[in-house]
Amino acid sequence: MTAWLHRDDLRKVAEEKLADARLLFDNRRYSAAYYLCGYSVEIAIKARIAGQFREHAIPERKLVEQIYKHDLDALLGTANLRGELERQARDEPGFAANWAIVKEWKVEARYAIIPQVDTERMLAATGEPETGILPWIRQYW
Repeated sequence: MTAWLHRDDLRKVAEEKLADARLLFDNRRYSAAYYLCGYSVEIAIKARIAGQFREHAIPERKLVEQIYKHDLDALLGTANLRGELERQARDEPGFAANWAIVKEWKVEARYAIIPQVDTERMLAATGEPETGILPWIRQYW
């Protein structure tokens, strides 16, 4: 395993985490499925951020420090997607509702017992083709 996280690899990992979440859900492993949904969004946003780096240039320290956070809303700002998200949410109520669900994810969910109904909502909010958060991020990564 390399220490470098390449954008293409991050894209693949984000997709795999969502696929793993679906598989876990189908096998009634709701807490793990919930966690991986949020993690897939985190990784997808980080794939977008990776595109901001210039070859042979050292990025600002603040940017590098922000990348290693697990706060989806903060990462969205770091990825320069806040304005796009606000426009999408204003124009598409289903997307706004999905973001409201997904942005509540916290890395500490890995220690929580998550009910089936909450995981169903998170899976839909994350992956729904028309208004899901991951399909939306794909436009920008």
